[in-house]
Amino acid sequence: MSDRFKFYNYTLTTDPHLLEKGNQVPPELEWKIEKFFSKARKGGKSNINYIKKAIERFPNSPHLKNYLAVAYMNTEMEEESYKVNDRLIEEHPQYLFGILNKANEYLNKGEHEKMPGLMGENMELKDLYPEREMFHVTEMISFLETAIHYFIADNNFEATKSRVELLKELDPQNPLVLSFESTLSILGIGDEGMPFGKDKYFPKPEFRTYDKSVQTEQAPTFQNEIINKLYEAGFDIDQGIFEEILVLPRESAIQDLKKVLHDSVSRYDYFGKQVDKGNVGEAKLSFPIHATFLLGEMKASEAVEDVLECLRQGEDFLNFWYHDVLFEVYWQPLYKILPENQDTLKKFMFEPGIYTTAKSVISQTYLQYYLHNPEKREEIVAWYKEVLNTYLTTGNKNLVDGELIAFMVCEVLDAKFDELLPLIEQLYDADYVEEYIAGTKEEVLNDFGKVPPVSPKQPLLSIFEQYDEILNDWHFDEEDEEDEELLFEDWDADNWDESDEDLDDMLLQNLVEAKDNQNDIDHSDQAPIRRVPKIGRNEPCPCGSGKKYKKCCGKNG
Repeated sequence: MSDRFKFYNYTLTTDPHLLEKGNQVPPELEWKIEKFFSKARKGGKSNINYIKKAIERFPNSPHLKNYLAVAYMNTEMEEESYKVNDRLIEEHPQYLFGILNKANEYLNKGEHEKMPGLMGENMELKDLYPEREMFHVTEMISFLETAIHYFIADNNFEATKSRVELLKELDPQNPLVLSFESTLSILGIGDEGMPFGKDKYFPKPEFRTYDKSVQTEQAPTFQNEIINKLYEAGFDIDQGIFEEILVLPRESAIQDLKKVLHDSVSRYDYFGKQVDKGNVGEAKLSFPIHATFLLGEMKASEAVEDVLECLRQGEDFLNFWYHDVLFEVYWQPLYKILPENQDTLKKFMFEPGIYTTAKSVISQTYLQYYLHNPEKREEIVAWYKEVLNTYLTTGNKNLVDGELIAFMVCEVLDAKFDELLPLIEQLYDADYVEEYIAGTKEEVLNDFGKVPPVSPKQPLLSIFEQYDEILNDWHFDEEDEEDEELLFEDWDADNWDESDEDLDDMLLQNLVEAKDNQNDIDHSDQAPIRRVPKIGRNEPCPCGSGKKYKKCCGKNG
C-alpha cells in the first residue's frame, strides 16, 4: 500500500481505514465522529451530556469514552476526567490512548516514575503490542510525545533528545516537533543542534479579557425588524436576508448592525451560560459574524471602532464568537473599511494587552491590501516599519508580543519588503520573534525573495461569495437537529443526569462483555487527554495524515 512506510523497526501507515477498524465505529456513527471530536475539545456540560448519550448507544467504542474524558478535562473537571479514563482502561486495557491518558495523569500529578509501568521500561511502542505489525502514524506521534514528557521530567537529556529526533524525522514540519525543541531550549537542556539555542524566551503580553462591567441579559431592540433574523441561523443563512438588509436606509442599518456587535459583548456571559445549558446551538451564535461582514459589504468605515471594540475583548471571547473566521477570513470586511481608517487601525496596533490574533488580522489585512494594490507599496512599507520599530523600541512590556511579531515577519516575507530586512534582523537579535512561527533569523534571510509555493494573495469576495465558500469548503460544528434526531433515535435522554451514576452503572454492566470482546478491539486514533487549542484549518490534521486539517478530516466532518 502506498500509504505504508518503514520507520526504523516499525511499519507505519496514514491509511484511515486502519483507524476505522480499530475504533469499532459502526456505520451509523461514523458520519458524526468529527462532531464528537469537536465537542470534546470544547467541553462544557451540554457537550459532556451529548457524548454520554453516544456512549449509551455505542458502549463498545473506546474512543467515545476517551472523548468523554477529554470533554471533562476541557471543562476544568480533571478528577472526573481521570475517573472516566480509569473506567476506560478497565474495560479496554489494550486501548493505547487510555494508557497514554493515564501516563499523562501521572505526569500532571508529579508521579512520572509510574509511567514506565504503563508504557514499558524502554518506552517503546512495540513493547506494548508485540503482536502488532502495523501502527497508525498518530499512534507513534502520541506515544513519542508522552515519552518525551517522561524523559524531560526524569531529567534524561539524551533520551529526550533522541525521541525528539525521531519525532522530527517522522514529520519534520509537525508543530509538535518545534514545540518540543523549544521546550528543551527553555528548560536549558538544548544544545547547538537544537534550532533555537539555549534559554530563549519570547515576549508575551498579559492579555485583556472581556468587559465584565457591561454584562446584561437584556436583548437589544432594532429599528429594522429583519436584523433579528441574523440571530436565527449560521453560515447557511438565507442570503436573501443579507440582500434585504443591504438595501435598507444606510444610517439605520449601520446603527442596528453596531448594536448587534455590542450585543455580542454585553451578552457574552448570557450566551455562554445558554450554550452550557444546551439551550442555544452553535448555528445561532453567528450573529456578530453576520454583522461584521454586512458592515464590510457596506464599506461602513464609521463602524471601525465598534469592530475594534469586539477585537479588544480577549482570547476566550474571540474564540467563542469567531472561531477560525478571525484568522482565516476576518480580513475581508476589514479590507473594505481600511482605506478611511488607517490611523485608527495603526493606533489599535499600539494598544497594550490585545490578544495576538486580534492584531494579527489587522496586519493580515494590510498585506492583502498591498497585494491587491501594489502601487501602495511605499505606504504599506511605512506602516509595517513604524509598527515593528515601535515594538522594538517601546518600554511597555505589555505591548511586545513575540507571536504577533513573528506573524508580521511572515507577512513582510510574503510581501517581499526587502527594505525592512535590517529591522527584522534587529527584532531577532532582541529575541522578539517567536521562532516556531517564523523560523530562525537565518531561515528568514535565506527564504527572503524566494517565490512561495502558494501565492499569499487571496481573492476579494463579496459577502455572498464568502459564505458560499465557507459552506462548500469549511468544516464547522453547526448544530443540525435532523442529524441529531437520526443519531439519537430511540435513545432515552432522561436516563442521563448531571451525576455520573448512570454512566458508572452502564460501564460496569458492559465490563464483562467488553473484556470478552477485547481480543477483537484494535487501537484508536484518538489523542490523549490534553487541553489543546482549537485546530485551525491550515494546521496539520490530528489524524496524522500529514495533510492540512481543511484538506483532510476538517473537510469530511
